[in-house]
Amino acid sequence: MFNLQDQQGNNIRTNLITDENGQIVLNDLAPGDYQFVETKAPNGYELDATPVKFTIVVGQTETVNIEKVNTASLGGVVLTKKDSKNGNLLEGAVFNLQDQQGNDIRTNLISDENGQIILNDLAPGDYQFVETKAPEGYELDATPVKFTIVVAQKEAVKVEKTNILAATNLKISKIDSNTKNPLNGSEFEIYSQNDTSNPLKFITTGSSDQYEVNIIGESTLMANGVDSSFTINKLGYGDYILKEIKAPSGYKLGKDIYIHLDKINSYYKIGSDGEKIDLNKDESLNLYNINVENEKGIVLPETGGNGFITQRNIAIMVLGISFILMINFLINKKRRIN
Repeated sequence: MFNLQDQQGNNIRTNLITDENGQIVLNDLAPGDYQFVETKAPNGYELDATPVKFTIVVGQTETVNIEKVNTASLGGVVLTKKDSKNGNLLEGAVFNLQDQQGNDIRTNLISDENGQIILNDLAPGDYQFVETKAPEGYELDATPVKFTIVVAQKEAVKVEKTNILAATNLKISKIDSNTKNPLNGSEFEIYSQNDTSNPLKFITTGSSDQYEVNIIGESTLMANGVDSSFTINKLGYGDYILKEIKAPSGYKLGKDIYIHLDKINSYYKIGSDGEKIDLNKDESLNLYNINVENEKGIVLPETGGNGFITQRNIAIMVLGISFILMINFLINKKRRIN
């Protein structure tokens, strides 16, 4: 929008608007010196009020052509991607930039090692970021992140998008290693492999065999009930160590179980150097199941060790005692003969 003025800056005509061809056409000006002064820039451009001077002469037969150039008013935005709980910056999230009608303007924008997507060349207007791929191990959230670039923006707009860890459910069932029958009385702790000093804490949800991670809870997980099991619900994908801290009466403690959970390939190992055992998920329940086996043992009154001997060790002891008795018998028989 322009005002037409004389050379002294007095308005002659006001609110002259460029048409679809970007032109203002005037055909009835008397000879003299004039100037156009811009009062409002086109949307997305910076205002430039520098006068555009021109002269109409006596006997003029051709139209005077003058030009005014505007600079696009571009702004910036910084999207920061974070973990919803701990605020960690998340690399590898993929977004599309859209207008407010959902039309893609730019695609496959990826958060960097600082969890950021930075754009510095956006015209004024309303926009939104839409996530198309979550960082590894996190749930996708396609809720648009809306923002606006204004004319003559001084600083980049800062917006934030958080993600929650992708989660699953894990059921631990305690059974006898020979009969495969359920065993009550076990107690466990579970650790993140990134922090083997502090067990995760849990609260029960709904019933005593249903747990969820919660920092105000307790670390002990108990395998009881009809099927001697417990379930950890909403457990984030990752690497864990399941440690038995109390065995059923008459059984020895089991080895630590190393668990790897992800959306593509989940497995567990009995002991850190054990073979990988694939886990198949019940998709309808979003549930993995691990059977933890215990061997029978006999409680010894002595201190030290784990307080148990296995059936194999019992057999060895019996054979040893039989051998000693046989030697004593032969020695005593030889003495009687002599």
